[in-house]
Amino acid sequence: MGLIEDFALAVPPLIAEPAVYILELFIPDEIVIDVGKKGPVRFEGGSYLYVGSAKRGLRSRASRHLFVSERRRWHIDHIVACSSERRIWWTPYTEGGECGAAHRLSFEHEGIPGIGCSDCRCHTHLFRS
Repeated sequence: MGLIEDFALAVPPLIAEPAVYILELFIPDEIVIDVGKKGPVRFEGGSYLYVGSAKRGLRSRASRHLFVSERRRWHIDHIVACSSERRIWWTPYTEGGECGAAHRLSFEHEGIPGIGCSDCRCHTHLFRS
């Protein structure tokens, strides 16, 4: 996977320090997911990689993704709820690290436009792997 090799697999107990992470998730079958304000998006069955950052610490953010929150705040929350398997890979937080990782993934994987990038200038932070 190239970039994933630069990240460590997160296993409980998760670190409380700030981190840049890649959420790897599996959607078992083709599905249309209502992704909040973005509306309906069609996803093929398969694996996806989502790049995010946890400036206040990985533990609470990872728990939200790994254990499916009822509260749907971000685009990824809607997608995670429809996934069957999830893993988190992480590296210590650096300024620009989240967008840098998304940029690197864009060379190797098909991007799903407009997901997870409402606070930056990236095309996407979600990729089909």
